[in-house]
Amino acid sequence: MWIICAGGKRSGSTLQYNIMANMVEIAGVGKRLSHFDSKEFPAVKEAESTYKGFNVFKTHGLTAELAREVNQGNAIVIHCYRDVRDVIMSSINKGWIKEQNDTVQHATKTYLQEHEAWTTLNGKVLSRKYEDFAFSVPSEIEVLASFLEIELSDAQIQDIAEKVDRNTLKKVQSDIPEAKRRESSKQVFHSETLLHTNHIFDGSKDQFKKGLRPHSICLIEALAHRFLVNHGYELYWSKTDEFLSFSQHADDYIAWQLLGKPATGTIMEVGAFDGVHLSNSLSLEQKGWKAVCVEANPRFYTFLEQQRPKATNINKAVVSDAETKEIAFYDEEIGVLSGVTFDEEDIKKRYENRGLPYTAPKKIIVPAETLDRICASERLERIHVMSIDIEGFELQALQGLNLKKVIVDLFIIEANSEEEKASIKQFFSKWKKYRFIGRNRQNLFFIRKSVAKKRNFKNLDLEGYVRAKQFHPVSDHLSIEAVEPRFYESDQFEKIVNSFSLFS
Repeated sequence: MWIICAGGKRSGSTLQYNIMANMVEIAGVGKRLSHFDSKEFPAVKEAESTYKGFNVFKTHGLTAELAREVNQGNAIVIHCYRDVRDVIMSSINKGWIKEQNDTVQHATKTYLQEHEAWTTLNGKVLSRKYEDFAFSVPSEIEVLASFLEIELSDAQIQDIAEKVDRNTLKKVQSDIPEAKRRESSKQVFHSETLLHTNHIFDGSKDQFKKGLRPHSICLIEALAHRFLVNHGYELYWSKTDEFLSFSQHADDYIAWQLLGKPATGTIMEVGAFDGVHLSNSLSLEQKGWKAVCVEANPRFYTFLEQQRPKATNINKAVVSDAETKEIAFYDEEIGVLSGVTFDEEDIKKRYENRGLPYTAPKKIIVPAETLDRICASERLERIHVMSIDIEGFELQALQGLNLKKVIVDLFIIEANSEEEKASIKQFFSKWKKYRFIGRNRQNLFFIRKSVAKKRNFKNLDLEGYVRAKQFHPVSDHLSIEAVEPRFYESDQFEKIVNSFSLFS
């Protein structure tokens, strides 16, 4: 049986290898193999074909041959992973990569791809978090022994822990005897421990916070936010001057700037989907805002509750009439095109454009409420940003909102046709305190006149943000990637910018 100690570079796989090698040797159930290229595995396999115990070896690369061994039950994987931001920091410290945008992004993508390749194998895989095992080695020894059903005494556990102690291993890497010296990829390493010179460099947690530029952190989190959040790592971008946008085309970043980049506020997102994919509210919540997320589709509301625990989440359709308590809802596969209205020909074209087979939507009945009632029940008297994207039903949602009762500073409203744009502009023409200030692709922006500040409009910058990679909650092939914003300023926008005011 093969034991493969695997994982991304700078993630603790050498420590895991030394734990496993010492464990099987002390228990008398296996042996360690020195370094070899994973492409050489067929030859190594042939050479070890008569050995009946555990063969422990370490590799970073997953070959087709190794994958077959795991999937067929002939190999067990002890996998490890680490905060990818610290991995990048450690790689820079080692001199392996430079802190350049393209290099940082490429290294992040590679790490995530390798992580997914190992952890999605069909065989026996134990994936361990570096921050959990690197600083609690005796506990890790017990975990690994239990996983492999190897019995160890307390004395044996202590013996292994001493052999793989950080200070012990540092001494090994600093003084490799000639008989144990091997060379691979221009690195000298110890043939038994596989430690190379200066292998253990720092190893601490959160070293990226002091070492990486804020923009590098944001670039990593743009690609790795799902990995980081799913594995219990906190995103850090919001503590910097960077802006990581989860919107489809930076509507969150534009809205935040138009209001003067406030540290706190309230955003209501009507049509919140799963709370992450193409979200207009997530970035602002991470910046410190309160978020109210309204989503009618029960299928995606489940994801919303899971992924946005800090938000106030409401599973209702939004309607114009307070007497309407339920409404028909059309749930299509992608989800972001679902709604209470459904243009089948338009949806078919959108599926075709994405190269997806079309299936007719499921008609379901969902609970409904007006925005007035929702705001009243949540005691919302002031909303700084209200985003409405409910597939052609935006006007009806607005008709259920009394702007004399609820103060909304800025609206972001989707309008996909000229007819929809005209009807929404007509709605706001009744409210003299609002100004149409422009559109970002298909989204219209209306601002309350009293909060429209010349300095905020003049400082609107569409370059100072990073687009988050989009992940669909059901399947990545359904994801819609974010695109660059195209903000077209209205005459009212220009009027505000060119106005004269001592207090603007």
